[in-house]
Amino acid sequence: MSFATDLTRSPCKQKIHDVVGIGFGPSNISLAIALLEMAPELEVAFVDSAPGFGWHKGMLFKNATMQVSFLKDLASFRNPRSHFTFVNYLHTKGRIAAFSNKKDFFPGRLEFHDYLSWCAAEFSDQVFYGHRVVNISEGGVDGDGSPLFRVEMQVGDTTTSLLARSLVHSLGLEPQLPGNVQAGERITHVHHLLAHLQDTPLKPDGHCVVVGGGQSAAEAVEYLLETHPAMRVTAIMARYGYTPADDSPFVNEIFNADVVDDFHAAAPHVRKHILRTHASTNYSAVDMALIEKLYRNWYDDEVSGQQRLVLERMSRLQSAQVQDTQVQVTFARQMSNEVQTLACDYLVCATGFRPRSIASVLSPALAARLIRDEGMTRVSRHYRLAFQGDAAPLLYSTGVAEDSHGLSATLISNMAIRAGEIVDDLKVALKRRHYEQAI
Repeated sequence: MSFATDLTRSPCKQKIHDVVGIGFGPSNISLAIALLEMAPELEVAFVDSAPGFGWHKGMLFKNATMQVSFLKDLASFRNPRSHFTFVNYLHTKGRIAAFSNKKDFFPGRLEFHDYLSWCAAEFSDQVFYGHRVVNISEGGVDGDGSPLFRVEMQVGDTTTSLLARSLVHSLGLEPQLPGNVQAGERITHVHHLLAHLQDTPLKPDGHCVVVGGGQSAAEAVEYLLETHPAMRVTAIMARYGYTPADDSPFVNEIFNADVVDDFHAAAPHVRKHILRTHASTNYSAVDMALIEKLYRNWYDDEVSGQQRLVLERMSRLQSAQVQDTQVQVTFARQMSNEVQTLACDYLVCATGFRPRSIASVLSPALAARLIRDEGMTRVSRHYRLAFQGDAAPLLYSTGVAEDSHGLSATLISNMAIRAGEIVDDLKVALKRRHYEQAI
């Protein structure tokens, strides 16, 4: 589900907003909910470059499921009585009994996207779509002498700006292609797969290559094989096979909100050890049920003599070149040290994501004031970026906090609690700046 928006609307230039959120994906929707419930007196606005709400729309495969419990929605862990819980969404849609009959904690991704859209629609008066932030600079001072931000935005062919006492930057993750691969008509990142296939449909009996060994790669393989029964798929992966995600109960507690306290207080070498040791909870790992399903289908094809899925194990992509209507894919088999080239109709790179950094839109003056530790921007326990100087601006960023806050920093599992922590910190900081009367 998505909804159209009025792209002619823009925030008032003269008004000073208490809080401006950059981006309106799940993280800042959760923040909007927390602000409404915890600090409704604040003047709030959100800006997003997209024409309307959408979350990983290119990966909304029919059979794809969430890897987190429905209870880890945008509000429940912070406020289980919230209007914005997934349970209330089900009640509103008339599906709460049917959902419970499934005996499943993990909703489909299509349904969860509809839940997110349902939440986002409640804030249509606060959100300004089609506004791409191009520069964040110091915007003078407020009446009490505290610093302001000036946020400059591109809206179509024009520019506009707004003033804010605080910013929360949550632009999420951006897809990452291998260094020598360029997206094109026949090459795409899995993040854009469904949208891309609308423009360049696949041949029903074509050949597709999927690079990667994580959840999105396995989901793309399943989708291609199920929607195109005559298609062949070659899966190139760096491991011997799809590796199960570690979602065992004790290890899964690493995503609990209180673990963030311990992680943030730990020594840097301990943090690195935790991230490295438990990477399989989130990175390059696949839900066991999906692995077993792919293996059963692979085995059935083996029996029938119509092998549609070929695994190029322990292999790494080297290059991809489009020639006429085909893609020449070159990869190295690590075990035999062979280099192979195969021709396919389409290449899908499920090669991960990286956080969208705020550094690219910060003015040089603001960027120079950021405090860094071992090259990483220092982030407070409440996700506030640290600046040099006494009058430090209130700038929060959630996408750069994995090294300081742990594996849950970029995931949905802790968003509800995190949003509440940011709002708590904002309220205290704004009070210190002489807003007692307003707050």
